[in-house]
Amino acid sequence: MKQVWVTALAKDEARIAQVAATLRRYGIAAQGHVWLDEPDKAVARVVLDAMQAADAWIVLVDEATLAKPSVRYGLSLLYASLQASRGAAPPVLFLTASGDTVPPPLFAGALTFADRNAAWPAKLVAALARAPKQAPLAALGGYRLTLWGDENIGQWFEIGSLEGPLAGFAFGVPRSDEVSIDFQAVGARGALPAKTTLEYAQEGLGMQIGGTDYVSWAVRNAIGPDDSYFVRVRGCPATLLLMPYPEGDDVEATIVRLG
Repeated sequence: MKQVWVTALAKDEARIAQVAATLRRYGIAAQGHVWLDEPDKAVARVVLDAMQAADAWIVLVDEATLAKPSVRYGLSLLYASLQASRGAAPPVLFLTASGDTVPPPLFAGALTFADRNAAWPAKLVAALARAPKQAPLAALGGYRLTLWGDENIGQWFEIGSLEGPLAGFAFGVPRSDEVSIDFQAVGARGALPAKTTLEYAQEGLGMQIGGTDYVSWAVRNAIGPDDSYFVRVRGCPATLLLMPYPEGDDVEATIVRLG
């Protein structure tokens, strides 16, 4: 039996029960949760572990909640983390009251239907059949991005390359009083490192890309396929700057939009 994870952006028990009943009629089991908007505590990390076996993801949209930048940010990080841990992101369906919802940019290709549209279960079944063919998220520009952390250690990102080793790495966030980087590390892929040795670490580098002023941190460590760059971030940056260590003027930067 196929398994679907349901994320409700508002606690609407009748709506959740109705969606679960519809899925059962199509032979699909459902588990899920109500979204908790606390990104600095990396609460989505707990959900990520629970979603590993899900064949698809349904987001029950509450328009007011989805309009919050912090919610769009958290959903995007969860989606990117699923892709990194599983090798391919699951199909995603946004169910809305109107059918006019605009998902966060990272969800390009996600299905969007109004609750009242009777076609959505069949579309979901078709998406489940195609799921193994899905590719890594193009918007990540050849990188993998995973969320780590909790309310004690804060919010961490793990980043690695899907396109070969890196001879150093730079990570940036938009310059803002609400957003900052305060720690970086390099270690084995798949867990926060207990200790790290950084080569030519740099902090507070200024970069301007596409009209946005970024503050970046960087290291010169070699980062192979079994290694990752780790960084702790305070706040909810609308975009992330990812790039190999900048040497010369021909380094290509990837801007990941999370809002």
